[in-house]
Amino acid sequence: MGNICSISLPADRIVSSFWDGTTEHANYLRKLPENLVELGTACERLRELRNNVKRMVDIAEREQMQPLDQVQGWLSRVETLETQVTQLIGDGTEEVEKKCLGGCCPRHCRTRYKLGKRIARKLKEMDILMSQRPSDVVAERLPSPRLGGNYRPIWIRRSWESHPLNPNQ
Repeated sequence: MGNICSISLPADRIVSSFWDGTTEHANYLRKLPENLVELGTACERLRELRNNVKRMVDIAEREQMQPLDQVQGWLSRVETLETQVTQLIGDGTEEVEKKCLGGCCPRHCRTRYKLGKRIARKLKEMDILMSQRPSDVVAERLPSPRLGGNYRPIWIRRSWESHPLNPNQ
């Protein structure tokens, strides 16, 4: 008799997906120094973008314009991320310097792995923030106060009401 049911599993896909997951996790450990340098460079580029946007906002405010909420939100997210990245770079530099066995391997693999993973996430966050940067329009004109129909300054009303030729008396 023949086989009633046969299961066909493509071994290439299984090995490939396993290998991709393994190398991704191994890269957190292996590429920590390179990712730290890349994180520092990305932080500098983001800081330059933030300074440019802040400069445009300052110019707009001098021209009696109000910054858009989107721009204010982006600036605050950048500043928050910048402080987190600065702390992460400090921790990463310290971790890279800690090695044992004559500098061959990291002292604490789990700590280094977690740090590498956080650095990779921050790199993605920075790319997203850079792609979401505000356009050239960073502010809008403030609405001018409109004068209503019966609006008169108080000093004019008082002088007008007390005038002897006022027909309203």
